[in-house]
Amino acid sequence: GDTGPCGPCSEIFIDRGEDVWGGPPGSPEEDGDRFLEFWNLVFMQYEQVTKDERIDLPRPSIDTGMGLERMA
Repeated sequence: GDTGPCGPCSEIFIDRGEDVWGGPPGSPEEDGDRFLEFWNLVFMQYEQVTKDERIDLPRPSIDTGMGLERMA
């Protein structure tokens, strides 16, 4: 969203092997099935108040985006 808690993030992928078509994220072949994103980490340190204003959160946290749908 445009406002709310935010911060740097990382994405964790599984490489399903050379026999599966696709390339790493950011490559022209990224839409293939070889690399499967299964986890996100968002290091929530800031509150995006407006487009141009960001303040520190009083209690930073880590959002581990590993939903049940990714494990099933």
